Amino acid sequence: MLRLRGWTVGILGFPIVGCASLGPLGTADFEPTLRRDVPSIQGKLIYQAPASLLYAMDGYDLSDAARVASPFLAQGRYTVGHGVVVLTEEKLHFVKWSQARYQHEWNLDYQRIRSIEVRSFGKGRRLVMKLDGEPEVVSFDITTNSGEIIDKERTVAVCQLIAQRLGTECKLPL
Repeated sequence: MLRLRGWTVGILGFPIVGCASLGPLGTADFEPTLRRDVPSIQGKLIYQAPASLLYAMDGYDLSDAARVASPFLAQGRYTVGHGVVVLTEEKLHFVKWSQARYQHEWNLDYQRIRSIEVRSFGKGRRLVMKLDGEPEVVSFDITTNSGEIIDKERTVAVCQLIAQRLGTECKLPL
């Protein structure tokens, strides 16, 4: 691994996860700030974790990873961003911290999830959900609070919490 100005770069030269501000995540101010900034998030908060959203990306498909790693190649196919995944009783939400406020980027009704699993690539873990409708798949890199390192335990925890809401099983790598 090589460290360059807040980015961890793997052997292939792909950023693993970038560092971004996550606002008051991990403090007592998180929930009040989130509810003030994003009033559409309703219900009890079940879990929240720093994450990168990889929209329409199926796990570690390396043919897609090259396009995601370069904004010049992505051509708008993916929405890739670092923020916070928020689980409520009824939906999964993805928010970003920008200009001292949370901005709602995306949400997902749990009923749209057909399957959920954790995939591995080396020491990395990625949450992958197959969905009904568009997009057909979405992936998340769940990270530590610094946003720089994939957090295996949190990835499994998010998978299991969503699977529990669905009454199904979280498929884990061997």
